[in-house]
Amino acid sequence: MKVFTLLYSRSEEDDLGNFLFFDTFRVGFPDAELFVFSNANTNKFNKVAEKLTHQNGGEFFLINKEIEHHQFISFLIQNENKPFYLIDPDTIWFDKMPKHFDSALAGRFIPRFYDLHANSNTFERLHTSCLYISPKEIKEVYERFDEYFNIDYLKPLIYYLDGKRYRFDTASQLYQILKNYDLISVFDESINEKFCHLFCGSHISLVSKSYPEISETHNLAIKNVEYAKNLKKKQDLFFLSRAWI
Repeated sequence: MKVFTLLYSRSEEDDLGNFLFFDTFRVGFPDAELFVFSNANTNKFNKVAEKLTHQNGGEFFLINKEIEHHQFISFLIQNENKPFYLIDPDTIWFDKMPKHFDSALAGRFIPRFYDLHANSNTFERLHTSCLYISPKEIKEVYERFDEYFNIDYLKPLIYYLDGKRYRFDTASQLYQILKNYDLISVFDESINEKFCHLFCGSHISLVSKSYPEISETHNLAIKNVEYAKNLKKKQDLFFLSRAWI
């Protein structure tokens, strides 16, 4: 099983979130092949990231020209043949993840909510913090649509309807398509308990003005394992408080 992640630090404030997963990665994926891609980061950042990658027995790659996250995922789907995991670096791992799901896409469900940073009603999706991806099945679904439409189903999309702003975040459109073919698996509680995701931890400098409390939440999760293990419950309450119909 291969595991891929993309590191992208806009400032030193983001470094901690980009390096976080290295500490516990082998708890979640003890036997996996690790592939770490650095997305147009500084030489100083890359030296640390490469060292941590090799300490985890992984392979390190440099991307010199900045790419978007959805482009990275699309590249993996097009070039990989066997199922793999995509994870975000701002994660903490508590237990071993499953090696197989009977689906094209499996992950942690994020409901519809109003996003203060994007100022939009954001559609539901499976979050990229941990995605099990079966590229063969996804490409078969693509073939049913691409004959008629040239659409990137991974790319974020914003549109306006009746004076309201709506947003599909990364891979949200793909989720909408795959669930119609029963090709989606949503992580249950037993799997969600295996890891913690610090939302926006790898790009906290970008969202801190919209969510000023987020830095304190992250610091508590990093310092306190029990807090980290219960963080998803707090995150669920946050989404519920900002739900839209």
